[in-house]
Amino acid sequence: MNFKAFFLSSLFLFAIAGSAFANNADLIPSKDLAKKIKSELSRVDLDYTQLNGETLKIRFMINEKQEIIVLSTDNKKLDNTIKDALNYDRLESKELKPFEVYVVPVTFESK
Repeated sequence: MNFKAFFLSSLFLFAIAGSAFANNADLIPSKDLAKKIKSELSRVDLDYTQLNGETLKIRFMINEKQEIIVLSTDNKKLDNTIKDALNYDRLESKELKPFEVYVVPVTFESK
């Protein structure tokens, strides 16, 4: 009987912990913010002819100093380049909350 109670209480605790992590959905910021990030990326020397029309999703958060911290991208080849270009750049925005995870889609166009 004690094993049954222990098992059920453990199962209950895991269910509560799992639901807490499941609610951590990525937020999508406004189009104005996407434009700001895209303009920051325009400083990067990329081969835009190969990237023309490609959309890249950038997962990031803002720290307490309003600096961008790129968590990941959905393009492994450009991941480090994007991180080098954006990490610790200031991004003043009242819509962003520190330490929330955001996803912004950026579509590349040839110059």
